[in-house]
Amino acid sequence: MEVFSDSEGAELVKRGCLLRFQPGETLIEMGTRERDFFVVLDGAFEVVVDLEDTTPICIITAGDVVGEMAYFLDHQERTATVRALMPSQVVVVRQRVVDKWMNESPKLAAKLFHLTSSVLARRLRFTTRQYLLAHPHDEIPPEGRTPDKSLS
Repeated sequence: MEVFSDSEGAELVKRGCLLRFQPGETLIEMGTRERDFFVVLDGAFEVVVDLEDTTPICIITAGDVVGEMAYFLDHQERTATVRALMPSQVVVVRQRVVDKWMNESPKLAAKLFHLTSSVLARRLRFTTRQYLLAHPHDEIPPEGRTPDKSLS
């Protein structure tokens, strides 16, 4: 993983819980309410949001995080099912463990949240581009402003 040095990656595994998955095994099930999120160490996972149409919306690979929405948004159901596409490994990130890391290893916790922020920013950029392609005539308000519907 590019964000973590080899020793930090080893510490992440040591402080977290390493899980291994075979192709087809489920990491996250849509509709469940767990709060953990995961750092993908190696392998790949597909993300599916419609169980009738199992076309994946994206592929998660090494260095990505997944399940972060449930971690940061209290009491929300999982919005996707995530399945391994190949032999894969993840580290489980639990709230109580991160709280401990913030005191015992703040550098590791900071890097974990930096990784998460980077992944979320990349996904937001992708989603914004997809939206603009699908809605080319929608006006995007200047940064920091909301559209004023009373002017239309």
